[in-house]
Amino acid sequence: MTNNDQLSIRLLPGGFSYTWGDRPAEFISLTGNDSVAVFEDAILSRQELLRTWELVICELHTSRVAVLPADLPMSEAKAHYDLLLPEADSEETVLCDNNNGISFWFGMNARIYHFLQRTFLNVVYRHPLCSLHAYWQTKVLFGTNDKMIADLSLAALQLLVYRDGDLHLAIRHETGDLRNMTYLILNTWHQLQMNHLRDLLILTGDTTLCSKLQEQTQEIIKNVTTEQ
Repeated sequence: MTNNDQLSIRLLPGGFSYTWGDRPAEFISLTGNDSVAVFEDAILSRQELLRTWELVICELHTSRVAVLPADLPMSEAKAHYDLLLPEADSEETVLCDNNNGISFWFGMNARIYHFLQRTFLNVVYRHPLCSLHAYWQTKVLFGTNDKMIADLSLAALQLLVYRDGDLHLAIRHETGDLRNMTYLILNTWHQLQMNHLRDLLILTGDTTLCSKLQEQTQEIIKNVTTEQ
């Protein structure tokens, strides 16, 4: 299978993007009273999307995510998900993305899920926190200090915290505001009682946000670095 046989769809707050192969991602805004119907029309009106793909990867950018051990029975994991997260605004389908013994359970609008299942074959659903964990899980094994990964974008802040090489926390906040991000990082650092002198904060993602946050967080946290 080549990249030209794989369609990637990213469902984002306010819209979605799609791409395949070397094609630049195209963002489509979803506005109106029924954003699901707008999404369906946007897909069905683009003939280039309706060919037979060997694989369709749908990445859902949502803060409705619960991180649980992968060996939990499905019924027990679903019960934990319902307990940890407030009731959804609309009917949702709960999906799971697994990586190295960790399960990322997340909710998708049920109408969108069933539309994608009807429209495409071989759809794989992913959450960006799982992809972020897959990238960092082996890169944080150095040293004995705790490490926080802060992935920054203009739409969201994603945090991973590792203790003794194991994932201790994974959370996503829908904000691109610098002050909100600074508060959320420092508050999480404080709540987890991370050491201001020994532990490490790694900033990644948007270069401008990383530079500004490095300046602000270094007033409190000694070891702050960036990686692009």
